[in-house]
Amino acid sequence: GASRPALVSAIQAENGVIIHEFKLIQAVSAKLTDKQVRGIASRNAMIRFFNEDNPVSLSANNSIELMRGNLLPQNAPRNSPIPAQIGANELHKIGVTGEGVTVAIIDSGLSQFSALNQNTSGLERRINVVNSLGEDASGTQDLNGHGSHMASILADSTSVYDLDGSPTGAYSGVAADVDLVMIKAFDEEGEASYSSVLQGIEYAIENRDSLNIRVLNVAFSFPATSFYWEDPINQALMRAWNNGITVIAPAGNGNNKDMSVGVPGNNPYVITVGAMDDNSTPFDTSDDIVASFSSFGPTVEGFMKPEVLAPGTTVKGLVAQNSRLADKNETSGVSGTSQATAVTAGVVALMIQQDPSL
Repeated sequence: GASRPALVSAIQAENGVIIHEFKLIQAVSAKLTDKQVRGIASRNAMIRFFNEDNPVSLSANNSIELMRGNLLPQNAPRNSPIPAQIGANELHKIGVTGEGVTVAIIDSGLSQFSALNQNTSGLERRINVVNSLGEDASGTQDLNGHGSHMASILADSTSVYDLDGSPTGAYSGVAADVDLVMIKAFDEEGEASYSSVLQGIEYAIENRDSLNIRVLNVAFSFPATSFYWEDPINQALMRAWNNGITVIAPAGNGNNKDMSVGVPGNNPYVITVGAMDDNSTPFDTSDDIVASFSSFGPTVEGFMKPEVLAPGTTVKGLVAQNSRLADKNETSGVSGTSQATAVTAGVVALMIQQDPSL
């Protein structure tokens, strides 16, 4: 609505239960019956619209495949080809590894891996993990596995070796020295609500300066039910942009259908990423195509989306043995536009390290 205090008063007058007052948009979340909603709407011109606290799902392909990172023997081939595929390995060799840049990820939490806990120098990486689910039953543990996989694409500090066993100076993560803020907004099933996501975005904005958050990675997509500027999550992400945070979002997995880009990928203030399929030839670009699951624009408002493509099929990464994704899958990599989003977030971190004024 036009005034947050007016919203609070209107809800209290109908004996509704206020759950959270958002600081960055003129909105509150509350528990209301249909009768209470009608009562509030009939007497309060200050209220612009009601939005159901709809479920939000992680943007992973339905046919996800995973590598059980912590079950592999030490000598197993586990390096991701993506840094070499996109040229980030050459930047690693000259010291451009994302150092000094913090990337916040709104996802399902973070599991413990030495490749994430430590940077490329073997020192402890600065990691903040918070829970915006409104419950502490599982704390910040990643019971789903998706969040850890995203973080490892971005920040895996494992060294890459050549065929002779010598270090190449490159690393498995696209930006292996970034600091991480993991905001757990998704549960074991990979589901969240508008409220938990909004509180996660709020945390990133409020801690932008203290934690030097320059990039926000959001790995979810859901169908748009309004113009982009009316959606509460898009409103919050525009505030993040206005506070100097670069927001990276997936196009979604709409199977190449036109106008299938969802929220928040439909937002012109974010960089929307589609998935590229290298046809299992990562260093031969002649057969690269748009992945069969990657969504297309334009948006309802006429914006061409996505802006960029990044590798997004069978992407190797880390996932804990006791996570839901590991329980369901035992193969080599993960496919989805959210994987491509993590790759792109790493590229942005490298750019910002090189030129902090961006």
